[in-house]
Amino acid sequence: MSPINPFILILWLFLHLLLGILFSQYPALSTLHAITTLVIGTLVVLGRNYRRVLYVAAYITGAEVLWRMTGANVFWEYGKYATVFLLGLALMRLPRWRGVRMPLLYFSLLLPSIILTVLDLGLTEKARSAISFNLSGPLALAICALFFFQVRLSGEERKTILWVTIAPLLAVLAVILRTIRSVGIVAFTDESNFVTSGGFGPNQVSALVGLGALLCILLFISTRRLGERWIAGVLALTFLIFSVLTFSRGGVYNVAGALILALPSMLANPRLRNALILFLLIGLMVASLWAVPFLDSFTQGMVRVRYANLETTNRLEIMQAQLQVWGEHPLLGVGPGMAKYASLQLLGYDVAAHTEYTRVLAEHGFFGVLALLVLLSMAVQAWGRAQTPLQKTLTTALLAWPLLEMSHAAMRVVAIAFIFGLALAGWAENRHNSIQKTGNQTR
Repeated sequence: MSPINPFILILWLFLHLLLGILFSQYPALSTLHAITTLVIGTLVVLGRNYRRVLYVAAYITGAEVLWRMTGANVFWEYGKYATVFLLGLALMRLPRWRGVRMPLLYFSLLLPSIILTVLDLGLTEKARSAISFNLSGPLALAICALFFFQVRLSGEERKTILWVTIAPLLAVLAVILRTIRSVGIVAFTDESNFVTSGGFGPNQVSALVGLGALLCILLFISTRRLGERWIAGVLALTFLIFSVLTFSRGGVYNVAGALILALPSMLANPRLRNALILFLLIGLMVASLWAVPFLDSFTQGMVRVRYANLETTNRLEIMQAQLQVWGEHPLLGVGPGMAKYASLQLLGYDVAAHTEYTRVLAEHGFFGVLALLVLLSMAVQAWGRAQTPLQKTLTTALLAWPLLEMSHAAMRVVAIAFIFGLALAGWAENRHNSIQKTGNQTR
């Protein structure tokens, strides 16, 4: 694969700023965009270079929240099931599969407790919805993991995947800017803000905008090309500022946690270390001279109050209730989607799970424990395959982000599945066409 042309890259990114503005005004265009993306992905899968469908899956990863916040007329889990459909279809075209056991085992362990949901709710739409909503994330993760276990990616291919993911996230920023402009004066409190989240759920917006920042930082430290590096650096700081403005702290915490975990690998290599230092110096200068004063003024000082507040917004109480539910139903749990009803008696209010780990324990019991251990095993295996400091850095950061996001926002977005899967991909020695070296040529 040829290096990315900075001019083409800027046009590609600018196009998505325009798309964000258009989609926020005309939801029908957002619907058309979502459907067209799936159609293009299907054509790619059916074509000669079908393995390149992972670029379409990367695009869906960045566009999922955009479609949701602009009112695209597609079902809520469209991004997850579109990814499952496209990568599943691509898997069917592969002559041979490798690394099958762990992804399939992970998802299979979550299936036995389905019977409990059906017994409680019957063969009803409510039962179908509960099962679909709570297992769509694990299903997408299993399919992404299985697909990426077949693939070896070169450095250029990985960078392209990251840029493809980032582009629709810029459209999210455009929607946020338009929403803020339409409101005029934004009132801030010590809670997450829907206006600065584009009128949509702050948790999801903060997470995906934060992911954009992380991917740009990884591009900044990994690329040797000056133009691409500075584009990534500017966007990284922009994404960070917008993530802070949502007042949903998870997005910023995900970025910080992923970078901290990847720090030893970055420090082990002089080039990566110098790039990180350069980014931090620029970031500190921008923060001290402009970003912090701007945020403080724009939020009337509430940004300091919000990020100094360490309360978990009832997440600890929900986790404790789910652990108690698991203690009462240790083998099979209570079934997918049923933990919130079981927790109702303990909490006194009905609330969806925020922490995937305790949700899995409460709803799947001992089989959920095994599923989480399989998930951890896949992560450890991926980290062990990474050899160089750059490989360790990228793998660690890409593993850390979904695992951290799952700790406070469950599996509401397909980005968790795709980014985790991307971290599992093998490393190609050559630069060209390695994306086509799958199946029996991989491992």
